Amino acid sequence: QACNYNPESNFDDGSCDYFPCVNCNDAIDIFISEYCEGTGNNKGVEFYNPTSETIDLSNYQLQRYSNGCEAATDWVDLIGSIPPQGTHVLINGQIEDLDLGGGAISPACDPAMQALADQLDNPYPAPVYFNGDDALVLVKNGDTVVDIFGKVGEDPGMAWTDDEANGFIDVGDGATWLTINRTLRRKPDVISGVIENPIVFNTLAEYDVFEVNDWSGLGWHNLYCED
Repeated sequence: QACNYNPESNFDDGSCDYFPCVNCNDAIDIFISEYCEGTGNNKGVEFYNPTSETIDLSNYQLQRYSNGCEAATDWVDLIGSIPPQGTHVLINGQIEDLDLGGGAISPACDPAMQALADQLDNPYPAPVYFNGDDALVLVKNGDTVVDIFGKVGEDPGMAWTDDEANGFIDVGDGATWLTINRTLRRKPDVISGVIENPIVFNTLAEYDVFEVNDWSGLGWHNLYCED
C-alpha cells in the first residue's frame, strides 16, 4: 500500500494523522513530488517512491532544459535509495555567496533548507538552479523518461501561468506566475509521472501551490490512490 502521514500533524496523544489509502497497482516508479523555487538559490526538488519496494537511485538522473532548450543543459545523477513510500530531497548545493562581478552576487542557499537535503546538487550550472522558466526531466537508465516538470522546448517567459487561453505561458497579460517564487506539491491523487512532453504545461492540473520559501513539506508526501 502507498500510505503516508503528515509528521507535522500529530494528535495530542502522540498518534499520527494517517491518510486513507488503497493498493496502488499502477504506481511503478518514482516521480517529482515537490518543487521549491524560492528566493535567491533557495531551490529544491523532492522525489517520491509510491511503490512497495526500495528503489535504487543510481539509475536515475535529473536533467534541466533551460529557457526553452530542446537538449539538456545540465544534469545531476541521483544517489542513494528511496524506501517504500519514502522521499529523496535534492537541494541547491551552493554553501557561500559568490561574487559574479559588477556588483552582482549569487547567494548561498539557506542552510536551513540544505539541512533537509538527502543530496546536494552539483556546483553551477546544475538542475537545481532553475528559475521558473526551465523544464525538468527525470530519466532512468539514460533515456527512459520517468517524469517531466514544465514543457521541454518551450520558453514560457517569466514562468508557466494559470492563463489557459494562452497555453499557460506568460504573455504579459497579468496572469498568475506559478513556477517562480512558489512551492508546488504534487496532488495526492497523482501516482505516476508525466512520461511524454505535454502539449501545454497546466501546472494546476497536478500541483497545489504554496508560498515562496515554504519548505515545510520537504521530506514527506501524501498519496491517496483509488482503485
